[in-house]
Amino acid sequence: MVKKMMLSCGCWLLFQLVPFAVNAQISEDKKFRRALTKEELAKLQMGETITKIHSNYVDIFHHNYEEGPLRVRQIGKNAYQFTPFGEWKQMEGDRLFATIQYTGVGREAIAHVFFPDGSQRNLMYNVPAVLAGDSVREHRIVYFKINSSHDTLAVQHSFWKADGPLPKRTSFWSYDAKGKHPVPPGWRLEQ
Repeated sequence: MVKKMMLSCGCWLLFQLVPFAVNAQISEDKKFRRALTKEELAKLQMGETITKIHSNYVDIFHHNYEEGPLRVRQIGKNAYQFTPFGEWKQMEGDRLFATIQYTGVGREAIAHVFFPDGSQRNLMYNVPAVLAGDSVREHRIVYFKINSSHDTLAVQHSFWKADGPLPKRTSFWSYDAKGKHPVPPGWRLEQ
């Protein structure tokens, strides 16, 4: 019991120290690597690049899954580069939960998430930004009103960079994508 608790605390600490973007890519790479077949591994070791439709379950009950095109190439001994591209779909059973369109800039993508009735719930994307004189990436999540995917409810702005710490204020909410109309203090998202 104590060993399990120490292990979970150690994992929590590791994830606090390693930037989220790096953790997400490591996790994604493991997921992609597990799905490689023996035949695909043999082709990769011969120097071929593989393009395939990758599909995997995202829950332990094998109900929700994601699927999309993936390019794989070997970059070293037992090291592979995984490049998702094009349009991916995330499904909740037989219902479309989200579409993800990869932009071709690293692993950046534009994601559209949907309500059960099919109307758009939110839109997520990244843009370059300057924060306290430093070049960073801004992640925007645009929330829409229920049954009105053209009527913005609010926008969440958060900032990140891969190579160092950010200033204290690294996220805020506004009523517009550019962040010129911040929400009042105490405001809460109710969708």
